[in-house]
Formats: sequence, C-alpha cells, structure tokens
Amino acid sequence: MTDTNEAQAKYDQAISQEIAAQNDLAVKPAALQQIVGHPVEQVDGLAAGAPLLPPPVPADINLWVDAATDANYQVALKQIALETAQRETSKTKAGHLPTVDLVASRSRSSLGAAGAGNFGGNFGGGFGSGANTPAPGTPALAAELGNLGSTYTNSTIGMQVTIPIFAGGATQSRVRQTLALEDQAAADLDTARRNAALSARQAFLGVMSGLAQVRALQTAERSANTSLESNLLGYQVGVRINIDVLNAQDQLFSARRDLAKARYDTLINSLKLKASTANLTDQDVLQLSALLSPVDDGSLTALPQVPTVPHPGIAAKGAAGKLGRRTMPNAAAPQ
Repeated sequence: MTDTNEAQAKYDQAISQEIAAQNDLAVKPAALQQIVGHPVEQVDGLAAGAPLLPPPVPADINLWVDAATDANYQVALKQIALETAQRETSKTKAGHLPTVDLVASRSRSSLGAAGAGNFGGNFGGGFGSGANTPAPGTPALAAELGNLGSTYTNSTIGMQVTIPIFAGGATQSRVRQTLALEDQAAADLDTARRNAALSARQAFLGVMSGLAQVRALQTAERSANTSLESNLLGYQVGVRINIDVLNAQDQLFSARRDLAKARYDTLINSLKLKASTANLTDQDVLQLSALLSPVDDGSLTALPQVPTVPHPGIAAKGAAGKLGRRTMPNAAAPQ
C-alpha cells in the first residue's frame, strides 16, 4: 500500500507538471508569432541523431570577448552616440568665438512712366500732369520725359564680424549641459562594452559546457535505458517491485528531457556567440535549420522492449502457464 500511495503521488505530480507544460506550450507560439509576424502552424524539432555544430573557432574565449567589445552592434551604436555628443560639445563651445559672415544683397527699383511724367511736368514749369498723356500746352521736352521710366539696380557685398561679449551665461550653461551628456554617452559606451563582453563569455562557456553536457547526458540516457531494462527483468522474476520500474522510467525520461534541452541550449548559445561579435549571418541560420525535421520520431517517449527471460523455476515447474512470472506493469505511458 505504501508503494501504491507513493506511485499515486508521483502520478498526480506528473499530471500537474503536464498541465503547466501544456499551458507554456500554448503561449510560446504566440510569442513566436510576435517575432516572425505571422501565425506558425508547426515548429520543427531536431532530427534524431542530428550532429551538433562544431565548437567555436578560435577556441580562446579572450579573443571572442575582445571581438565583442569592439564589434558588437550595441557598442558601435554607443560609440556613434559618444562621437555625436563630443561634436555637440565642440559646437557649443564655439559660441564663445567670433563669427565672420559673408553678407551680400542685390536690389532693383523702377520708376514708372507716371512718376517720370510728373517729373517731366515739373521740369516743364508745371505743365506736366504726371499722367501718361501730357496736358495741353506742355512743352515737347517735358512731354518726352513724361513718357520715359527709370530703373535702378543696387548690389552690395561685404564681410560682417560678430564678437560675442556676454549672453547672460546661456553659452556657459549649454556647454555644461553638453559636457554632462558627453559623460553620460561615455558611461553608456562602457556599459555596452561590459554587457557585450559578458554576453560573449556566457555564450562561449554555454557552447563549450553544452557540448560536454550533451556527451555526458547521452551516456546517462544509455545508462538509464539499461537500468530500466534491468528493473523490468527484475520485476518479471520477482526481485523488483512496480515502484522500482516506475522510478527507472522517470530516470530515463528525465535524462532524455535534459539531453534534448542541452542540445537546444547549445545551438542557441552558438548563435548568441556569433551575434555578440556581429558575425551572425544567414548561412549560420540555414546551417542550423538543416538540423531540424518536421517528423516526430517519438524517441523521447519510446520505452525499451520488455524482456521475456523465463523464471529460473520454469524447468522445475514443467507446466506451461505456470512460469512463476508476474504480469508486467503497463509501461505504455510513463507515470
């Protein structure tokens, strides 16, 4: 009864974990849709036995860290921001300096016939009327001047020097502001470099430790599979109980889950490592995509074949159907 209750408790816990996993699985496609911009019907998984990507080249972590602090996109962005702030400071400091401007102007004015007619009328002793048609008795010269117009063109070019004396402290205030912004940009650049170095270090160590972890978990999976076979055989001959078989199954599936997670984490860290140094290309993504397969091979849920070794007392029993073996527990679905 104790073993039965323990198995029931583990079963209930597994049901709870399955519900949480299903909920997480329902949310993940929505997050993926937000990234790619369209609904995703199916996500391919790693093909069975697909080899992982080779280790990072070069194998020196310091080279990757140095490359990240120099070429990371965030570092380049903050570097541009710092240079912009420095130029802004130089421009603001130039507010104390004299300025020299080239000034040029050109104007043109015209005096029409009506004005000239008025001039002609006055010139003629008041005989002109200022209109286009001279009044009766206007002398011929005044009438002629009344029909003419005048145009004047004035062009000016020169140098203008402005010497700032005092602007109420506005220039000094702007200089202090730009210097503070420059210090902030420099601090942001240092932070970006430290973050890039940390990301490169974490990704590099993640790849190297992930490759080693995958090899170790592959061995652990084989060992867990052998352990389950042994417990199944022990249960068949009566030296193991059902809880031993269930524990062996749990150990096998845990090893498979950890192995799958380690493989995915290693691949993701390899992409993050190249991204931290601004070396991630389409070819890298296509190379990883070649390892995926839309076919579910069922390797994560497969169970070893139940052994059929007869009980040692079969020869003494001598009767079919009395083999001294117990019915195997249902191993179709792990508890």
